[in-house]
Amino acid sequence: MARARPVSWRGAGCSLSRRTKDRNDTNESAPICYSVRAAERYDIQLHRGGARSACAPVAGGGWNEAPKSVNQTGLMDKNGAIGKPGKLWLLLDDRPGHTTQVLGIAEALGWPYEQKQLHFQAWNHIPNNFLGASLFTLDRKRSDPLEPPWPDLVIAMGRRTAPIARWIRERSDGRCKLVQLGRKGANMSGSFDLAIACRHFQLPPHPQRLDLVLPPSQVTSDRLAEAATRWTELYSGAAVPRVVLLVGGDTIMHALPPQEAGSLAAKALAFAREAGGSLTVVTSRRTGEAAITAMRDAAEGARFHIWRRGERENPYLGYLAGADVLVATGESESMLAEAVATGRPLFIYPLPERPRSMKLRLKHWVFASSRSSGVVGRACQRAIVDGWLDPPRDIDLFHRELIEAELAKPFGASLETGSRSPGWPEGRLVASRIRDVMGMSSKDFS
Repeated sequence: MARARPVSWRGAGCSLSRRTKDRNDTNESAPICYSVRAAERYDIQLHRGGARSACAPVAGGGWNEAPKSVNQTGLMDKNGAIGKPGKLWLLLDDRPGHTTQVLGIAEALGWPYEQKQLHFQAWNHIPNNFLGASLFTLDRKRSDPLEPPWPDLVIAMGRRTAPIARWIRERSDGRCKLVQLGRKGANMSGSFDLAIACRHFQLPPHPQRLDLVLPPSQVTSDRLAEAATRWTELYSGAAVPRVVLLVGGDTIMHALPPQEAGSLAAKALAFAREAGGSLTVVTSRRTGEAAITAMRDAAEGARFHIWRRGERENPYLGYLAGADVLVATGESESMLAEAVATGRPLFIYPLPERPRSMKLRLKHWVFASSRSSGVVGRACQRAIVDGWLDPPRDIDLFHRELIEAELAKPFGASLETGSRSPGWPEGRLVASRIRDVMGMSSKDFS
C-alpha cells in the first residue's frame, strides 16, 4: 500500500491508492487513511457533544471497524444478520449534478429508495448557521410532501437541502440517519451522521466526514452495456480508436473562449489521427455557441454532438459506452468522474483560469491565513470550521490525484490502449461507511 503523505487539511480523509495485489488479487483499490491530528493543529473540536469518530486510522493505512457506539439500532435481526434495507429518502434539488451524485450514492448502496423533489423560496441564500433544522427556505407547495412514516436514512447534497434533512431527523425523534454530500453541504460535518466530500474541496478534517478523490457517478457497467446496445449507430463507420472529446465550458473559475476551444479541437483531432482513429466532439450545456463554431472550424472531419436544451433523448451514455479513448476538459468534476467510471483511457485537458473575483480572492486569503498562527489565523480557522466560509476548490489537486491514482493522464501523454473495469472506484467504500452508520455489518458485502 502506498504511504500516506504529510498531513495537512488536504491530506485528511481517504483517497484512492494505486492498485494492490491483496484482497484476493482483485482490482479493488485500498483506501489510504490520513491522520486526523491535523484537526488539532487548527484547534478543531472533533468530539463535540460527545460524538465519536465513525472511523479511526490504523497503522499502515486503512480504516478500522466502526466503534460499537455508532448507531446499533441498525437493521439486524437478533442473530446479527442483515435484514431488509430500511426506508431511504433522496432529497433532490434543481441541480442535475447534485441529483446525479445523490443517485450514484444510493445505487452504490443498492437499496430501494424514494425521491423527494424539493423547490426553494427566493430567500434560500440564508446561511445554514442561522437556519438549523428548518423548512423555512422550502417551497412546500411545489415540493414533494415530507410526512410520516419517516425514513431510516436520508441522502442529500448541497447547502439548501441540509436544513431540510436535519428537520426530518428531528421529526423522526432522532432515529433517521443523515448522509450529506457536497462542498457547501458537508462542510458542517458535525451536523450529520456521515458527510461526504472531495479532497480537493480542502475542508478541514472531521471524523464524521469521508473525503474522496472522485465525486459519485451514476455511470455503471450495466448502464454502459445498455447504452451500447441502444445507441449502436452513433459510431457507424468511425475509425478505431474512437476518441471522444467531452467539452464543458465557462464556470466561475474557468473559461472556454473561442480561440481556446478551436485549439482544443484541433489538438484532439491531431491526437486521434496520429493514433489512426476518429474524433467525436460532445458538448454540454455550458459550451457556448461561439466555442462550438470555433471547434467546427478547427476540426473539420470530426463528428459533433451538440447539447440542446429540451432534447428528448440524450445519447451521452451511448457516446461514453462506445468510446475507446476519452479526452475531457478539466473544469467539470462530474464530467471527469463519469469519464473515469467508463474504465476507458482518460486524458485531462485543463481550461485556463479566469481572473479571480473579489469573493474568490477573499476565500483564498482566508484559507491561506487559516494555516498561520495568531489571532487572524485562529479567526480564519474558525470561520471555515464553523461553516461561515468554504475553502476554495483546488482543481489542480483534483487532476493530480486522478493522475497519481492512475485513473487519468494529462493531455499530451502517450496513448496506451486497454481499459479498467467500469464503475465508480470508491463506491464500495462509501456503501460500507453508510452501512456502518446504520449499524449494519459490512462483512457480508465484501
